Amino acid sequence: MSDEWTVVPAPQGITVIDAEGKTFPIIALRIKGSDVIPLYLDSESGRGVPIWGQAVLGMSKAWIPDSVVPYVLPDSS
Repeated sequence: MSDEWTVVPAPQGITVIDAEGKTFPIIALRIKGSDVIPLYLDSESGRGVPIWGQAVLGMSKAWIPDSVVPYVLPDSS
């Protein structure tokens, strides 16, 4: 497995809420193995900036179907 990060564009409608309650639109995801770090667009530098620390990913209403069926992980036993 490669030690390099892969950056992929994020679909529209994904946001992240940081520990202070600020909401940022996600523009890309940086991925390595099972690690996924969302990147938001910094308005001052115009660059993708990683979200670190305590943050919650969210989705816009368009991403949440009316007939949501929660996925239940299979029992490991």
